[in-house]
Amino acid sequence: MADDTAPTTTDSAPTEPLDSHQLAADAENELKFLREQARKYTEKYTELLEKRIKELEEPRPNGRKKGSKKSKAGSGDERDESDESDRENRPDSDKVKNEKSEKPDKDGKPLQYKVVCWDHIGDGGWEHVPEEELEKTETEPKKKEKPSDSDSELAFTYRKTRNGAADFPDMVLGRRMCSLLRKFLPHFPDHDLDTEDPMFVTPFPMLIFNWSLLEREANKETEDAEEKQDLENLRALMKIVSTNSGDPKLDSYFRSRDANLKNGKITFDTIWTLFPPGEMVISRPFLDQDQIFIVQGSVRYGWPHAEANHRRKPPAWTIICWSYDWDGAYFDRKPFEFDIEPFSGTRSINSLVAYPVKFYSDPVDGATWDVKLKLALISRGKRFREICVSPRGSRMFDYFGLGLSRGRGISAQDTPGEESPFNQGSSVSGDYWDEYSTQHTRLPATKKSPVKGTIMIDFEAYYQHASTNAPLGALEPSIRETECGCSTCQKNDVLRRTLKFDYDQVEASVPLDSWEEDQLLICPPRVMAYSMRNSHWAQVHVEGVKTAVVDPNADTFDHKLSLNIDTKMLIKDLVVNHEKGKKRDGRGLDDLVEDKGKGLVLLFHGPPGVGKTLTAESVAKSTGKPLFSIGVSDIGVDSRTAEKNLRRFFNLATEWEAVMLIDEADVFLNSRGQGETNLEKNALVSVLLRVLEYYEGILILTTNRINSFDVAVQSRVHLAVKYHNFNDKQISEIYTIFLKQIRDDDNIANWDNILDWIKIESRTSKFNGRQIRNIVSAALGLARAESKKLNSDHLDQIVRRTTEFHEELAEQRKAYEMKQLARGYGER
Repeated sequence: MADDTAPTTTDSAPTEPLDSHQLAADAENELKFLREQARKYTEKYTELLEKRIKELEEPRPNGRKKGSKKSKAGSGDERDESDESDRENRPDSDKVKNEKSEKPDKDGKPLQYKVVCWDHIGDGGWEHVPEEELEKTETEPKKKEKPSDSDSELAFTYRKTRNGAADFPDMVLGRRMCSLLRKFLPHFPDHDLDTEDPMFVTPFPMLIFNWSLLEREANKETEDAEEKQDLENLRALMKIVSTNSGDPKLDSYFRSRDANLKNGKITFDTIWTLFPPGEMVISRPFLDQDQIFIVQGSVRYGWPHAEANHRRKPPAWTIICWSYDWDGAYFDRKPFEFDIEPFSGTRSINSLVAYPVKFYSDPVDGATWDVKLKLALISRGKRFREICVSPRGSRMFDYFGLGLSRGRGISAQDTPGEESPFNQGSSVSGDYWDEYSTQHTRLPATKKSPVKGTIMIDFEAYYQHASTNAPLGALEPSIRETECGCSTCQKNDVLRRTLKFDYDQVEASVPLDSWEEDQLLICPPRVMAYSMRNSHWAQVHVEGVKTAVVDPNADTFDHKLSLNIDTKMLIKDLVVNHEKGKKRDGRGLDDLVEDKGKGLVLLFHGPPGVGKTLTAESVAKSTGKPLFSIGVSDIGVDSRTAEKNLRRFFNLATEWEAVMLIDEADVFLNSRGQGETNLEKNALVSVLLRVLEYYEGILILTTNRINSFDVAVQSRVHLAVKYHNFNDKQISEIYTIFLKQIRDDDNIANWDNILDWIKIESRTSKFNGRQIRNIVSAALGLARAESKKLNSDHLDQIVRRTTEFHEELAEQRKAYEMKQLARGYGER
């Protein structure tokens, strides 16, 4: 357009000087021309748009709008993310929700509900589809005897997609339908029924989870006209959902539902239907032991559009269930998660990692769960409660069996593992369209390992020192927050009973007869225990936990310990009377400073293998106390962490009323020196002294280096016992003790011959107790390798080899010392 008015030039025209005023005027004229053209185009566009809108608003004779296309509902592929914008482009849903059937149908009867369709390809309008077009998806209910203002209110509006696009139907419920469902489903955790004209989206978990219940209620007879109409509307709604829902997967589910459930089969697409909130399920997360859980809900990323949103690998269904556990103060429900990975076709329900207990079948006789299993689990739950509420001083037990552990010491905290987001999940636990994302830290893998001997069961100590989470087998507690804590849910007594709200914050003082059966059923098959022998926390089986046997006349201390009888009794009396003194109201002698000097410290010193550690073990057993043994490696040699670790160990020893043993404690006992090289060493001695000041328990220190003992440590020791090398009689006794164990198993060829050998060997032998045990063990292994019983020849062979080794070692040590001595003289 500008070419019509703009001046033109030719190559042959002479060039004249440009006038700036003229150029400005030309530019202004050009701008005015362009603005005028834009105005004309705008007016023309507006005129055409208004005309088009008017045409679209004119109704067609068949009730359809111009541009829409007729199509059957419920066919097509699954939708992808773009379908979300399609749903948002629909007309204002409030207009549809509040729509009332004020006009009668062809017979003059008011409609009770509508099935409406949305044109996905056309203009996006809703239309009321006649009965003949949707295979009787709309019925004609009978007139009420007494019409009222509410007669014209629709019970529901069911909305479909007509063009076959991958879309999902929904429904808008009227006031009376909401009231009816609230009456029948008070146990279901859903707030939408309390809102005005709520909308529900396929696959309608609220209805599916309660289908059988709703069928029973809908088919009941009643004389009340309004109630009869409400039930008729409910039956109509259920018929649409179950026969012509517009959701292919939902229609397929109802076609095979009864047959699959009868045969105990399920497809992955419908697996969520097995897990309504409050359902009891069974799984085996710990050492293949049966355990009951209560379903809280289930989630799946992007559900029900998961396949469309994850084309490479469809996400799993995650079932969130309640178990029960003890934290040292209260019993509480604890949530755990079970992931069910996608699978093709059908699968047996009782082959799932977790499944409803009503599908349980005894592997031996096929009995249902309530025949034998239920009673066994209730009994186990009682034992779990009994163990957990054991008072202080009674938390020592014996255990011999398998356990699960992460191989960690008393003070180790869980190391953060691989962080993996749970991604966005859609829940079917009530608010099933809530989507959220959270961070999840995976705990290190647990491993099976044998646990033998004394264990301490103390959940409070576990949470304080080991981890903030108590695993259940390989499962870790869920960190999802999916349970509603609003006042409406809390005041709903039916919902409280369904989801067991009252099972939380149950104290140890609550008597067993106040517990419900379900409360005992969901107790776990494991307890958290500290293995004194293995020095780590472990999950152990409840039924393998036995009350510790306390024998005040323990055979080891009185008859097997090679120590002067007077010394043994002195040690035992000090240990026994120390605990008695703590329990009396008044103490015999207190420090001038309150709470100082209340502990008992014993020092055992002498050469290796003469019974120092055995004395600590046997005195603990004879007095009925656990032996809490730690080493320098557990404490650490860095003074910054050693004090913290020592305090933690001492606090636990006091809480467990244990005999605490620090074996080979030389680094904490050496005399403090001067110079920079001694700073760290001096700090460790000071750490021990500080912690000992206020320690109230029993501590035994062992060392084979007494020559450089710090004077301040000496003043803290109540009794020091010196151990000597064994004499002939003691060596003979030790050989006899170990060889008698073999004889009791009928593994010795000639006992008299063995006794003669012992007499001869004890006169020349200079072995210590640990070496003698190794000799006997090696000789027995040699005999078994020859498929024979142990005889004196086997013992002679091992003694000879051991003696040769010790002689060679002594020569090497002597040569090394001479070399060092010569080097010292040379430097001078």
